[in-house]
Amino acid sequence: MKNKAVSVILKATFVFYILLMLQLLFRFNPLYFSSFSFNNIVRNYNLIPFHTIKGYWSGSFGVSLYEATVNLFGNIFVFTPLGLYFQTFYSKKLLRNILLMLFIPIAVELLQFTFGVGALDIDDVILNFTGGMLGILIYKMLSLFMKNSGKVKTVIAMAALLVALPALVIVVGTIITMVI
Repeated sequence: MKNKAVSVILKATFVFYILLMLQLLFRFNPLYFSSFSFNNIVRNYNLIPFHTIKGYWSGSFGVSLYEATVNLFGNIFVFTPLGLYFQTFYSKKLLRNILLMLFIPIAVELLQFTFGVGALDIDDVILNFTGGMLGILIYKMLSLFMKNSGKVKTVIAMAALLVALPALVIVVGTIITMVI
């Protein structure tokens, strides 16, 4: 596949990923955007590392094992593509990408807390950072095996497309259902 096509696929799927992340993390829906009010927002927070993680695994939060697993691993896997994309776009800037993988989850948690659309939880930062690092590690492993950054980018672009196309169909179907 040509470099230009790979680049277009990577950029398009990255934009789609960011839009999905905005919706997931901030419940942002551009079709139903209304003025925001800070009234009656309940803000929860946890600044004790591993408190929420322990609570989920011990069962003390009253959630099922399935809910705990989805929450914990979901926080990891939702940020894995971000690390993969950043490393793909900026493969020579590892330290910068690692710092971004730390800064972005912190910023997300602070914004969620500020706007009352989620709890500020240090464990989410830890899990999101872990996911971002997993994405960077996947890129590094592919680079070791393929030794050609063009091939690595092509593989990542194809994988992103395989994930993005079904997700796009679901999103478009949901939007059509909401509008009708």
